[in-house]
This record gives sequence, C-alpha cells and structure tokens, in this order.
Amino acid sequence: MSKLVCRLLMLLLSFSSFTFADSYALQPDSLVQKGVSQGTISEHTWNDSKVFPKLTFKYWVYVPAQYDKTKIACLTVFQNGRAYLDPEGAVRATTVFDNLIHKNEMPVTIALFVEPGKVKLTSEKKIPSVIGKTLKAHIYVEDFTFTFKEKGVVDVIVDIEGNIENFVGTYTQEGMAVQARFGHNEIIDCVFDGETLTAYAPEVILRDQFDDTSDRYSQFVINEILPQISKQYNLIDDPKGRVLCGYQSGATCSFTMAWHRPDMFLKVISHSGAYFDIKGAHNYPRMIRHADMEENGMRIYLQNGSGEDNYFGDWYLSNLQMAASLKFANSDHKFVDSKAKGLAHAGATFPDALRWIWRDYPGVKGWEQYETLEEDDDEGDDEEEDHGDEHDED
Repeated sequence: MSKLVCRLLMLLLSFSSFTFADSYALQPDSLVQKGVSQGTISEHTWNDSKVFPKLTFKYWVYVPAQYDKTKIACLTVFQNGRAYLDPEGAVRATTVFDNLIHKNEMPVTIALFVEPGKVKLTSEKKIPSVIGKTLKAHIYVEDFTFTFKEKGVVDVIVDIEGNIENFVGTYTQEGMAVQARFGHNEIIDCVFDGETLTAYAPEVILRDQFDDTSDRYSQFVINEILPQISKQYNLIDDPKGRVLCGYQSGATCSFTMAWHRPDMFLKVISHSGAYFDIKGAHNYPRMIRHADMEENGMRIYLQNGSGEDNYFGDWYLSNLQMAASLKFANSDHKFVDSKAKGLAHAGATFPDALRWIWRDYPGVKGWEQYETLEEDDDEGDDEEEDHGDEHDED
C-alpha cells in the first residue's frame, strides 16, 4: 500500500470521530483565566445623531485593567456590538482582550461595541389587541405594512420606491411583547401596552447603516461617537493602532469604514462579510483590483463562513471573490475559510485573528512563536498538501 493511500486512510479514520463542534471549540484565551484582571464595561445611549437622525443607538465601552490615562490606548470598534460583547456568546471579545493584553500579545486596547440604531414605529391610533390589526410605517425610502393575524402569522408588504414585495412571516406574543420575523433576516420587536403598539425595527434600517457603502457610517462613528469616548480616555490617533471588526453586514461596514477613512483605520477583522449587492458591496472585489492596496497600508483578516444564497447574492462565494481580489492586489491579508454558520468559527479563531492583526505592533510579543508553530506543522512532510483553510498573504 502506497504512503499516500495510507495517509488518506488515516485521514478518513480521523474524520469518522470528528465533529464540527469540536473544531469550533473556544480556545483557553476565550475563557476567563485565573489571575487575569478583567476590564470594565460601561453602557451608553446616543440619540442625538446628525448622520442618522431619529435613530437611537446603544454602545458599550470596554476599558482594560492595564489602561493608564497618562498613556495612549489602541482602539477596536465592533459593529454588531452586542453579539461580540456577550460574555457567554460565541466570541466573548472582552475576555479575549483580557487574556491577550495580560500576556502582552496585543496592545492595551479600549473597545467600542456599537449596536445598530433603532427607530420607533408607533400605530396611529390606540388598539385593544395586535391580532387583526395593521401597523404602517415609513423608514427612509421604504414603506411597511404589518398585519398581525391569528396563530402567529403576520403579513408584510414592503414598498421600496414603487417595488412591492410581499412576505408571510411569524410573530410571537408573550404578555405585552411581540416579535415579528419576515423576509431576509428582518425582525420587528414590538411592545404592546394594551392600547398602543410600538415597534422597534433594528434590521429594517440596517441596510442604511451597515450595508451602505458610502462614508455615512464612518462619519457617525468618527464625528459623533469617538469624541464622546475621547473626552474620558486617551485614544491613539495613529490608524495602525485602530481595528474595525464586524459580522456579516457589520463586517462589510468595517471594511467600508477603512476603505473610506484609512487615515483613521487601517486594520479590519471581517467575519463572514456580506459582500454582495445590498447597497453596493458587490463592487469591492473589482475596486480592490484597481486600488494600490500595498500603498494604502490596509491589513485585512477575512474569515469566511457559510451563509445563505439569497436574492442579494451568495454569501460564501462573495467572500471567496474578496479573497481572490485581495491576493491579486498583493494586499496585507489573511484568508481563513470555513463552512461554519453563525459566529462559532469566528469565535474559535478570534484570539489568533487578534494575534495576526497585531503581529508587528511595537511592544507586542508572542506572534513569532505562533507563526513558528504554524510553520512547524508542515515540517517533515514529503508530499505537498493543501490544508485548504488558511491563506496568509503579507
């Protein structure tokens, strides 16, 4: 039996006892460790936005235990803030920060976790029950009509500048709380006080925040939120000391911010980005190929996950196109491929993503050892292998 056949048999045997849950288990650096000081987290509300008027934003600020107000601190801005902040979630970003900062494997970094803005939609008149009632609302260029029926069914009509789309969704009602879900990830959180139905629509207006490829969201973060944080903390101005991170549309938003404002941000961690035609992100692969990516200094960690193939485009393929364009443009990037749904794989690899993104930052140690371990995995192999999950282009 040839050496290659033996190796293939061993590989198949190993897969027989392999589970995806095992492969996406959190690293020790994602778990609270004894003797490691934990940072503090404060919650804030912003309802005076000039960029996104009438929206209310929640954000959280993480400050590591090692922060010294006499010294500048690096900055990471998370879109999809609540998901990354959750101490029991898939990523547990603040715990990872605690552990890596403790080991000096990333610089002292203050983190901003931003949740998409919400808008209130209130029924025009008082109603005794949601069942059989209709809620109409207008947001930007979209008109919505929600008709709540019996047995948890909600009919939804969306009018986007004359283009009509119909959905049949579902809703749940516990006490006075109602949540309706329809279409492509559209969720309406409603509160019914017995007389008035008020709806909060975070996903409905997400396209105008995260998926918009203009610099509007950059203006919001840079001109409105960061000045609030800078009043209290000593933040670095150098874009090499600033990271943007997000998931799905939040990943696209992170890339867009760095694309428009490399003077403010040069590092991006993109988790399963929505690089397809919602509001122009499908153009990024072509634009990257025509840009001087080596000159602009952007560093991109691009993680791919399994997303649905929907009417905007194919989630998985859109990230492959991004990776191919970044490679063509000789961009400083790392592409990590997976078929994982949700943030499980992103969370399992998040400590290593941070080590890579900060690998040559002054005063940071540990990446050289990590990189050596990666190289040692290939030593002693007589035949070339395609590991298929990581591609490092520096």
